[in-house]
Amino acid sequence: MAGIHLWIADEDLGVFNEQHFTLFDAWDVLAASGGRDKGLSVTEFVAGIQRMEPLAIQTLVWFLRKRKGQTVDRGSINFNFGDLRVEEETDPTMASSGTPDAGISDSSPTTAI
Repeated sequence: MAGIHLWIADEDLGVFNEQHFTLFDAWDVLAASGGRDKGLSVTEFVAGIQRMEPLAIQTLVWFLRKRKGQTVDRGSINFNFGDLRVEEETDPTMASSGTPDAGISDSSPTTAI
């Protein structure tokens, strides 16, 4: 999957690029999507995004908001699918912040995707 840029209505959530997805990111997604027994593996998460599966999309929105410093419970994320806009990101260096990921630093244990 190439990078994807995601918006909900006028909210720019940023870019998801699986090539920049870290092990810490994978643990975050697994925990947020249901934990070790029920959560999404990296493969399930990426495939679910491609198929527009509700759990994967909801978790992606949670993940991109987390990258922007927003704290929200994944289960509380709700929106109209008609407000969702997804575009392919053609620049492979783009990270979730919408800026090139070269030189991005983050004080948390996870890094830009």
